[in-house]
Amino acid sequence: MPVPLSLLLSLSWRNLLRNGRRTLMLSLAVAVGVTSLVLMAALLRGWLASTVDEALDGLTGHIRVHDPAWLDDPGADAHFLLDDAWRAQLASDEDLLAWTARVRVPGVVMSERETRGGMIVGIDQAEERLLSFLGDATIEGRGLEGVEDGGLLLGAALAEELETRLGKRVVLMMQGADGSTVERGYRIVGVYDVQGEALEKAFLFTGRAALGNALHLRDDAVTEVSLRLRPERADDLDAIAARYGTVASDPEGGALVVRTWRDLIPQAAAMVEVSDTSIWVWYVILMSALGFGLVNTLLTSVMERVRELGLLQAVGMRPSGVLWQVLLESWLILTVGLVAGLAGGLLAIWSLADGIDLGNWSEGLEMFGISRVLVPQLFLSDLLEIGAVVLGLGLLGSIYPARKAVAIDPLKALNRQQE
Repeated sequence: MPVPLSLLLSLSWRNLLRNGRRTLMLSLAVAVGVTSLVLMAALLRGWLASTVDEALDGLTGHIRVHDPAWLDDPGADAHFLLDDAWRAQLASDEDLLAWTARVRVPGVVMSERETRGGMIVGIDQAEERLLSFLGDATIEGRGLEGVEDGGLLLGAALAEELETRLGKRVVLMMQGADGSTVERGYRIVGVYDVQGEALEKAFLFTGRAALGNALHLRDDAVTEVSLRLRPERADDLDAIAARYGTVASDPEGGALVVRTWRDLIPQAAAMVEVSDTSIWVWYVILMSALGFGLVNTLLTSVMERVRELGLLQAVGMRPSGVLWQVLLESWLILTVGLVAGLAGGLLAIWSLADGIDLGNWSEGLEMFGISRVLVPQLFLSDLLEIGAVVLGLGLLGSIYPARKAVAIDPLKALNRQQE
C-alpha cells in the first residue's frame, strides 16, 4: 500500500528536528541566498527604472517626432509646421500623459569670461512639467512665463563654468533657418538645479516663440514634438509609435520621422533588454551554489540513516515511499528557508524605501544614467520567479540523494544493524 502523506511528513519532520543544527544551518543558507536574490532584484529594477526615467526626462519622452534631417543635422532648417489639426489630435489622444512642441538647435553661449557649447531649446515651460526634468527642477530666480518669454534659463553647473549668475547677460550664437549666423543677447532670468550636472551643462532654455523668432522661423514652426505616454500604456509603445507614424506629416507635404526612446537612446534600451537575463543568470548561479550544499547535506543524512531506511523497506515501505521521504525533507528545508528569505528581503527593501544616496559617486554614475538616489523596486513576478527557482533547483538537486536512499538493500541494512 502507498505510504500516507501524513506519515511521510511526520517521518521527514522528525528526522530534520533530530539533526536540528544541520537543518538550521542549511535553512539559514537558503534564507540568506533568497534575501540576497530579492534585494538584488529590487535594486536592479530600481536602477532600470531610474535609467528609463532619466532617458525619458532628458527631453526625449516616450516618442519624438522630427523632420528626417534633424538627427543628422540638428539645425533650425530641419523644422516642420505644427498646425491646428495636429494639435487637436494630440490633445484628444487618451494614451498620452502629456505632449509638447519645441524648437531645439545647437549653439554657443558666451559670458564675459567663458564660452561653452550647448543645446538651446525653445519651450513652453508649463507643458514641460510632466515631460522633462524641468518639472522637478529647483529654479533660482523665475521660470519662463510663456512661449514669448525671451529670458534665459540655464543650469547651475553651466552658470558656474561660465562664471556668470542670475541677472547677468550672455550672448547666444546659433544658425538661423535661412543659414545665417544669429547672435543675440539674453538676460539670465533663472538658474535651474537638478540631479546630474550633465543635464545642467547641456541645455539652455528660452520661450519657444521667442527662439523661433530669433531663428527666423514661422510662428507655427517647430523642430520636434515630444510625447509622454500614460504609465499603463508604456508597454504599447511600439504600437502607438506606429500609429503616429501613419499620421505624422508636415502640413506643407513633407514626411516626418517617429522615433521611440529606444531608438533615440539605444544604450538605455540595451540595458533594459538584458536586465531580465541578468537577473535569471544571478538566480541560477546563486541557487546552484546552494544546491550543492543541499545535495551534500541530504546525501550525508542518507548515509547516516542507511539502517533506518533499510529497516523501513524491510517492514514494507515501498521504494517510492523512501524516495518521497527524502524529497519531502528537502522540500521542508527549502520552504522554511524560502519563507524566511522572502521575509528578510522584504524587510531589507522596506528599510531602504527612501532610497540609497549615491551622492559620493554621482559624477561617475551619471555616465550610466543612474540617479543620485537609487530606490529599490520589486514586482510580484520577481517574488514568484525567485520561489520557482529556489524550489525547482532545490528539488532537482535532491533527486540524487533520494535515488541513493532507494538503492539501499534492506538485507544488507539489517545485517549492518546486527553488527
